[in-house]
Amino acid sequence: MKVLVTGATGFIGRYLVSFLKINKIDHVCLNRKYRNDHKNAYQADIIQTEDFSNLMEQIKPTHIIHLAWCTEHGHFWDSTENLDWFTASKKLIEAFCKAGGKHVLITGTCAEYDWRYGNCREDLTPINPHSLYGKIKDSTRKECSRICTHYKINLAWLRIFNPYGYGEKQTRLIPSLFKVFQKDAEPFGVNLNFSRDFLHVKDVISAIAICAQKKVDGIYNVGSNEPILLETLVRKIAAVCGRDPSTILKLSPKINDEPTILTADNNKLKSIGWNKTITIKEGLKSYKELIHA
Repeated sequence: MKVLVTGATGFIGRYLVSFLKINKIDHVCLNRKYRNDHKNAYQADIIQTEDFSNLMEQIKPTHIIHLAWCTEHGHFWDSTENLDWFTASKKLIEAFCKAGGKHVLITGTCAEYDWRYGNCREDLTPINPHSLYGKIKDSTRKECSRICTHYKINLAWLRIFNPYGYGEKQTRLIPSLFKVFQKDAEPFGVNLNFSRDFLHVKDVISAIAICAQKKVDGIYNVGSNEPILLETLVRKIAAVCGRDPSTILKLSPKINDEPTILTADNNKLKSIGWNKTITIKEGLKSYKELIHA
């Protein structure tokens, strides 16, 4: 097993590479910028690369885990860069398949679903993305599925919900709340009656690992299936920090049209042997400990 990883320097990618190293799994990373701290890193700008065939011939990967995408918080939802990633992903996956690759794994998103349904199940919930990001991710899934079917290679498409953990972008909800309760940022309003599905990044990595190792085919939700009320999340983070949650609870949130509840049915993922190992309480506690490490 030799894994080609894209997006290795991103939030999930860094944890994945650490997992591969710890478990002594042969792997190679494609990085936009040259890095001399990883002996198996290849420099390649995926969007700018027209032909990946020579690269595949050099690397000879058996598996590919494609994480790379535009991820700038608040910007990626409607960025035209999503279109560039669609084109680049097609070229990358086709080159991998032509070179004799054995399994493809690509991370999708909960934004592919029709959020009005709240509890999302792979074989039941309609696909109706409301952002360019969600639409292009779904188009990428369809096109890469067509390519993999042609080459008779399994494709695992993982729809990730709300991964969290130390190292995630500071503009996301959980780190933003930590900054408020550590008095490093001004308080802001939160939609306290909303419920969201948060999964610790290490549990996301274990889902990716089992899907790659078992060469599964099809769509899998990656989430906790345990939605937490955002009011409860605020209170838990305040408690971890030893602060009064009312600094957030008393503020009115910005009005938006997002669903009251959004969660992942993860029974399909559990059916192949995966289980969540980190509770939200444990995850938030470790987050604070790492901040002060």
